[in-house]
Amino acid sequence: MGVLSFMRAHFNADVDIAIEELLHMQPTSLSEREVYMYNIEKTYMRQFMLLEKENEVPSHLSAENMKQWLLNKRSFQHEFGSFEMKVHPGMFELLRVAWTRARIMCLNQMHWQVCKDFTLEERLSRLFNRKVTIEGLQKYLSIVAPLAEGNIKTYVHHLYRSLQVSLSSSEMTETQRLTLYPDFHRATAPIVREILRLVLNSLMLKLDCLGNDEPITATLEQRSERASKKIVRMLTDALLSIPCLRQHITQDNVLDICTYTAGKITQNLFCNILQSAANVHFLSCDETLLTARLEVKNAIVEMVDNGSDLPLLS
Repeated sequence: MGVLSFMRAHFNADVDIAIEELLHMQPTSLSEREVYMYNIEKTYMRQFMLLEKENEVPSHLSAENMKQWLLNKRSFQHEFGSFEMKVHPGMFELLRVAWTRARIMCLNQMHWQVCKDFTLEERLSRLFNRKVTIEGLQKYLSIVAPLAEGNIKTYVHHLYRSLQVSLSSSEMTETQRLTLYPDFHRATAPIVREILRLVLNSLMLKLDCLGNDEPITATLEQRSERASKKIVRMLTDALLSIPCLRQHITQDNVLDICTYTAGKITQNLFCNILQSAANVHFLSCDETLLTARLEVKNAIVEMVDNGSDLPLLS
């Protein structure tokens, strides 16, 4: 798009408006309008490729034909025709070519992203031992995450009670005892969501070992152990940042309390998340079935009727 940046400095305001729109059609810097259009077209590409997997697309059609259909669906003349009488014909044609190239870049990027989504969904389905879509997992996590965060806060509060028991016979001053909970809260509150992210990531990230795409339940012990160790470090670092704790309780005692709490957190959250995931139906939901499938089927009919010798995108 460097040519467009050069062009805008040499032509009038009408051309500049068109160039500004083109600059925002790059996959890495889409305008709000182009993001909206990109997402709609992505649902069409997703459904086309799903239909292809289900053997409902004629063998002579491919994703390249779908990209060509999407390219033809939007017209430069329709979107920028108002500029035609305001600029030199040669410039208008140059803008049309630039717009078309920008569209091709977006469509190629979109095709790559849909393929990447399918690869991720296949892996998630193996991990959960059932069909999982990105959309379904996001919906599930939006429900389970607040509940899991509340459970973490409960266990962190139990940790505080354990500290109180350990400190009951210490020589803490009255002032230190009164300020312990505020200090404890300031130290631990910021890491609650970090612990939640760590637990969720530990459930779904690949393990650095053979068979790392086995169901989560088959590698649960390894995942739990790895998460617990990291949570212990997070909790220990938070507690040892409190001056009065460093003064009145040993580091080994803090480590023991944090290890116990981390084990409870991972055990509770892993079990709750996996048990509830096995019972929710929407982990496999795909709204593009409702919003895009019929139009894509009509597009396939149109491609067949028009012949499959469409010029393919490069």
